[in-house]
Amino acid sequence: MAVTIIRKILAVAFGICLIFSAVPGKALGEPGYIIVGDDNGLEIHVPKKTQDTGNLNPGDKKYSSLKLVNTGSRPLHVYIRTNILSERAPRGGRLSEVMTLVIKDKDNVITDHSFKDAAREGNVYIGRMSPGAEKILDFYTDLPEEIGNDYQASSMRVNWTFTTQSDKDD
Repeated sequence: MAVTIIRKILAVAFGICLIFSAVPGKALGEPGYIIVGDDNGLEIHVPKKTQDTGNLNPGDKKYSSLKLVNTGSRPLHVYIRTNILSERAPRGGRLSEVMTLVIKDKDNVITDHSFKDAAREGNVYIGRMSPGAEKILDFYTDLPEEIGNDYQASSMRVNWTFTTQSDKDD
């Protein structure tokens, strides 16, 4: 009989370094992340130095990463979900429709869409992590160079939910 352990880790509002904000404008990030659910050993480590995204301009590209570590005694199946918490589009231009998000685990592309489409995907399987295993997730985004003034002062607030499952028999 399989026992499912679910842990949701919400990387709050660009707290994992992917703070995408106004064009130009102020960053809407809150540092850190929240762990919700049972303790099953998944840890998320945020880099010490984060990206400054307080004033993105057309053509800007940003990069960040997270380190996932299974400190538990059982293998974990790990999923990620992109959540758009809020979005402001005072001139009509929605950043979630034009900003791209690429999340990779080494050469494995987990998502490669606009933020809006990435959020629509729901939970996406990252992979299986044995006890003691580590994964580095790389996050890439860019604001297209060709966007116009419709995106000025636009902003969005995003976080990621990590869900894990562990089988009792593993």
